[in-house]
Amino acid sequence: VAAANTERPFFAQLKSGELLILPAGSYTTYKDSINTALAGNIILLKNGLINSISQGTDMAKTRHPRTAVGFNSEKGQAVVIEVDGRQPSVSNGASYLDLISIFRDFGCTDMINLDGGGSSTAIIRKADGTYELQNSPSDKSMRSVQDSIFIILND
Repeated sequence: VAAANTERPFFAQLKSGELLILPAGSYTTYKDSINTALAGNIILLKNGLINSISQGTDMAKTRHPRTAVGFNSEKGQAVVIEVDGRQPSVSNGASYLDLISIFRDFGCTDMINLDGGGSSTAIIRKADGTYELQNSPSDKSMRSVQDSIFIILND
């Protein structure tokens, strides 16, 4: 972990492999156990329950491009989802309730919304080692962002 996270909730993988979504201010409690962590902006699901404080705001109700991560606490499987938005010919995006529904469909009990909007970008590395954009960013091109999630699949 490069820097302490004290002001935002975050997704963490502990050194034990356990996945957690933790509230702001809990970094110091877990800092010695964290393998990697990524800050988000709001916890939407915790132990299968919807975080009710997130549902009344315009940000919650309006469909936007979204990036979020969640997991199934029983199986320990992580799910990362990127939703395009603000492009009627591609996608209108997702509200928080839309996002929660998608994650529940994948069996997730916990999830956190990450940076979205024009920062929502999905890229894969192809077999030949080149990288390819997989979505349609709402800014019409890739944005330079601070946080990234790298998913490495072992053969």
